Amino acid sequence: RSGRSEAIHGTGSTSAINMSTTKPPLPMHGDGGSQLEIFTIVLIPAVGILLRNLFLPWITHGKRFPTGGKLYWYKFLVDFIFIVAPTLGVQTVLADSVRIVHLIMFSVIALLLVFMLVEQSMVCKDGATARAILNKIIEEHHAPTTFLTYFRSAIFILVAIAVLGVDFAIFPRRFAKTETVGHSLMDVGVAAFIAANGLVPPLKTSARREESERRRANRRFSSLYSSTLFLVGLGIVRTAVLSVLGYPYQVSEYGVHWNFFYTLAVVNLVTYLLPSQFTLITATLFAAVHQFALSNGIQEWVLDESAPRDSFVDANREGIFSLAGYIAIYYYSRAMGRFIAKTALAGLRVRSWAAAVLHMLLLCAIFAAAQLASEAALGPPSRRLVNLPYILAMISMECYLLAGCIGVQTISYIIWAARVPHFGSEENPFATSEPCLMTALNRYPLLFFLVSNLTTGVVNVSIRAAGLQSWLLGPPAALCLLVAHMLASTALPVYLCAAKKKQ
Repeated sequence: RSGRSEAIHGTGSTSAINMSTTKPPLPMHGDGGSQLEIFTIVLIPAVGILLRNLFLPWITHGKRFPTGGKLYWYKFLVDFIFIVAPTLGVQTVLADSVRIVHLIMFSVIALLLVFMLVEQSMVCKDGATARAILNKIIEEHHAPTTFLTYFRSAIFILVAIAVLGVDFAIFPRRFAKTETVGHSLMDVGVAAFIAANGLVPPLKTSARREESERRRANRRFSSLYSSTLFLVGLGIVRTAVLSVLGYPYQVSEYGVHWNFFYTLAVVNLVTYLLPSQFTLITATLFAAVHQFALSNGIQEWVLDESAPRDSFVDANREGIFSLAGYIAIYYYSRAMGRFIAKTALAGLRVRSWAAAVLHMLLLCAIFAAAQLASEAALGPPSRRLVNLPYILAMISMECYLLAGCIGVQTISYIIWAARVPHFGSEENPFATSEPCLMTALNRYPLLFFLVSNLTTGVVNVSIRAAGLQSWLLGPPAALCLLVAHMLASTALPVYLCAAKKKQ
C-alpha cells in the first residue's frame, strides 16, 4: 500500500489541463492503513487543545475576550492555529510525520509545564497551594463535562478536513474510505459522530436532571421530532442536489439514494423508541444479531457488486443493513457515558478525572483485545457492513480519544485554577481561556457539518468550472483551499455563538 497517491501534482492551470487527459482521477477509496496510525492522528486535536490552553494565557496576559470586538476573533484565530492547523497538517503534507508532530507538540507542552512550575514556586511568592487549587476546581467555575466538548469538536474537525481533503493528491489514499475491509481515517467519521451523540444523554447537567419526568419527556420528544425531520430534509436535499448537478459520489458507501443524514435520523428515532435502562445489553444484542445476519448471507449480498439494485432495499442495501451496527455503537457509547458519569463526575474531581483516564485506557485495551479476537474469527473490519470487528474498533478508538480529552481537561483546570500566569486579572480563571472554537462547534454541530459539505461542493464545482482537476492541484493550492474551507466552516458557528452570548 502506498502512503501517498502516485498522481503527479500539477504546478499550474496549463499543466493541469495538459495532464488531465493522461492522468486518471484519484481513487476515492483506498486499501486502508494502520490502526495505530489512526489512533495517533485522532489524538492530535486533543493535544492541540492542551497546547492552546497552556499557551493562550501567556500570549494574552490573561485578558478577557469580549464577544463583540476584534479580540474575540483574535482568540478564534489562535484556536484555529493551535487546533485546526496541526490536524490539517497530519492529514495532508505531514501525514508521514505524525510521530514527529506529536513529539514537537508534547515537547512544547512539557517545557511550558516546567516553566509554569518554576514560575509558581520561585517567581510568584503568593502562589496558590495544592489544597487551594483543588478547592477552586471543586467550585462551580467550570463545566465538569468540558471533555465532551473537546471530544465532539475534535471529531467534527477531523471529519470536515477529510471531506474535502480526499479530493486532493496531498490526502493519502490510505486515509480514504475503504472499499470493502480495512482500517482508514475516513471510516471513523460516521461511527464517531453517532458515538458522540450516544455520550450526551448520560452526561446532562444537573439542571436538566432536576426537571420533572414529564417536562423532560416533552422536551426530548420535541427535540427528537424537529431534529429527525431536519435530518430527513437534509438527506432529501443532498440526494436531489447530487442528482441535479451530476455530482460524483460512490454508490457503494450507502447506496443509490441513502446517505449519512438518513442513517443519523433512523438511529435517533430507534434509540428514542427503545428503552434506555439496559444500554450495554441492548448494544450487545444489536451487535450479535447484526453479525449473525451478516454471517448468514447478508455480507455476501451487500458486497456483491454484480447484485441488482432494482428495488429500494436493493439499491440502498449498504445504508439500510448497516443501521443495526450503528445502533449498537450508539448504545455502547451511551453505556460508556453512564460509566463516566459515575466515575469522572463523582467525588473529588481531580482524583475522579484521573481515575476516569485510567478506566478509559483500560476499556480501550479490552475492546482492542476483543476486536483482535473477532477479526481472527470473522475477518477484518468493514465500514460498509459495520460488522463486529468494525464496531469494536470504533469503540476502542472512542475510549482512547476520551481518555485524551479527559486528561486535557484535568491538566487545563489545574493550571487555570493555579492562576498561571500570575499576572492574570480575572477572578474566574476559566472564563478567559474558554476555547471559543470548540464551544461553537459543540453547540452547532449540524450547522458546521452542513457548511463544511457546502463549501466542499463549492470548491469542487469551482475547480471543475475553471477547467481544472482537483487531483492535479499542487500542495500549495490544495492547502490554501483546505485552510479557506475550514475557516469558512468554523467562522459561522463561532459568530453565532458570540452573538448568542451578547444577548
